[in-house]
Amino acid sequence: MVSPPPARSPWFERLGPATAETPLVCAVPHAGRIYPPALFSASAVPHAILEQLEDRYADLLVARAIQQGAVAIVARVARAWIDLNRGEEDLDPALREPPHSGPPQTARARSGLGLLPRRVGRRDLWREPPTAESATARIVESDSFARAPPLVGPATRVKKAWPLFAADSP
Repeated sequence: MVSPPPARSPWFERLGPATAETPLVCAVPHAGRIYPPALFSASAVPHAILEQLEDRYADLLVARAIQQGAVAIVARVARAWIDLNRGEEDLDPALREPPHSGPPQTARARSGLGLLPRRVGRRDLWREPPTAESATARIVESDSFARAPPLVGPATRVKKAWPLFAADSP
């Protein structure tokens, strides 16, 4: 069983030297193994099913690159809670405020693997689907971490949830 996160645990972590020594930045958005307690109470499936959404231990694959001076951005929160490799456009339209506003439903959201995953394979993840209010709370909480200061020099900033970094204009 995975223990709950510490009170101020980040949703993702920057690993590597303070100043990148190589141009390589590794993104590991589905390695999170922190399962918030609310996830377990809302889940309709056992923990082992939730783990199927992870790229379990993928964060270990970048260890050598980090040792060589690369930077890695690694998700720490479970993908079942929020997929940090998705943008807000991948949110199920029913969970938007107001409902069904914004862009059309994306293929990812339609498949159940949007910003807030709904299923793994043919299995629904939740006893009750998230509400628009709870969806907004997850996004706002993850976004507050994502709007941190630059991670890799002046031209790179964390953006939104995980389309995590995009170069700013110089």
